[in-house]
Amino acid sequence: MNFKTFTRKILLFITIVIINFSCKGQKDSSKYNGIYQTGKSGKEFYLRSDSTQVFKVVKKDFIALNLFESSEVIFENSTPVLSITLNDNGKHQLDNLTAMNIKKHLPIIFNNELYTAPFVQERIKEGRLIISGFKTIEEANTILELINNN
Repeated sequence: MNFKTFTRKILLFITIVIINFSCKGQKDSSKYNGIYQTGKSGKEFYLRSDSTQVFKVVKKDFIALNLFESSEVIFENSTPVLSITLNDNGKHQLDNLTAMNIKKHLPIIFNNELYTAPFVQERIKEGRLIISGFKTIEEANTILELINNN
């Protein structure tokens, strides 16, 4: 094999490696921000506060953060909860999403990190989501800050 043929083969090999690497990077680079449903397949996310809990997140039918109208930390029975109100589009999407996911978790993800995965007890028609289960007010405030900064 002459030097010219050898050089072409090396360049072809390098080009293939770069293309494969670029395609793999594109597949995993999508940003998750919002409320998602879980499924049997999908991208795996580990709960930030408990890395033993993993959820497979489906990117179909999610609620984007820009549909959040307001959010605040309030107290119910001396326990901090996060109250999120959605705009009209978000209200409709939350109604559909909760109707399809009763007795399932809806992961809430900010910048590709899973912070909480509330359990849907019933269909939410009015567009107001209450998330409980925070151990401290700091945990609830962390989620509130993430909502307000996204």
